[in-house]
Amino acid sequence: MQIFRIVGEICDSTVDDFYKFISGLKDDTAYMFIHTTGGDIDATYALQSIMEHGNIKWVTYCGSIAYSAGLHLVAHGDIRWGSRRSNYMYHDRLQSFEGNPNSIVDELNQTKKWLDGLDKDFAKKTKKELTWWKGQLSRASGEYYFGVRKAKQLGVIDHIGCPL
Repeated sequence: MQIFRIVGEICDSTVDDFYKFISGLKDDTAYMFIHTTGGDIDATYALQSIMEHGNIKWVTYCGSIAYSAGLHLVAHGDIRWGSRRSNYMYHDRLQSFEGNPNSIVDELNQTKKWLDGLDKDFAKKTKKELTWWKGQLSRASGEYYFGVRKAKQLGVIDHIGCPL
């Protein structure tokens, strides 16, 4: 059994570690254990893209928290688990940009495309339309927290427990 662990913020080094993990895979099933408050949008997008373009069945598992980008990764698995004490958070993501005005506009436009793609993929993986998720944000001041039973009900995970 091969396990990729995401602990802490998702960033470029997470993507680099993931490429190394993928190159060493010997099985057609891999496990991703997730404990994160989120991270970079572009790094999350890269991880999901890698997960999609292979013949690997992904078992994702949230042992405690999967907020923001972590929530998207848990939901992106082929078989999805959450521990009975796990918690999740969907929210309006925040971005900051630096640089000259033209590069900021370009980066903003690219980020919007990534966010739209992440949100559409997330809605497809769950049992709720994207408009439903966005509606939760308006009622919850921009952040929607929920526990493992709700995560299963919403289609974020398939099983409560541990895949091992």
